[in-house]
Amino acid sequence: MRHLVLAQARAHRGRYVASALAVFVAVAFVVTTLVLGDTVSASVSKSTAARYEGVAAVALPVDSTVAPDEVLTLVATTPGVEAAALDVSGPVRLIGADGSSSNGTATSIAPEGALRWQQLGDGRWPSNPGEVAVGSSSGRAIGDEITVADLMCIRDSPRPPWRSSASSISTDRRSP
Repeated sequence: MRHLVLAQARAHRGRYVASALAVFVAVAFVVTTLVLGDTVSASVSKSTAARYEGVAAVALPVDSTVAPDEVLTLVATTPGVEAAALDVSGPVRLIGADGSSSNGTATSIAPEGALRWQQLGDGRWPSNPGEVAVGSSSGRAIGDEITVADLMCIRDSPRPPWRSSASSISTDRRSP
């Protein structure tokens, strides 16, 4: 029996090599897919969790008719709360003075302190009505007039034009 198996292996060497190669490639593909999936999952989890690093609790409104400012006031006046900030975000379209536009996400910026998770690259944080901070990938510069359209996340906010006070924001959490 052993003699027959070895004779077949010698006679059809290419078939066995091709089969072994196919198994190797399939296993490599599955392993690569799983590793890539885990890497992406960990990256998304880390970037999502960065804004809540060092935060003891996150309060979410149960009733969608309650304004975010009311929730903030309620949380901030709760005994034992040292700091509270809104974390509101939503889709926007930025339209430059030249008519160019880009899509993005508007995200609230916490007041100074431990709750501000973004890092400022250039310029200064917005401090006046009508000022916004934009990421460096937006293609906008400090002082550019920007029309913010389709702003769905902030109620009763002033409409355009807004002026950029910062041109580079990193979403990596600062070291304390």
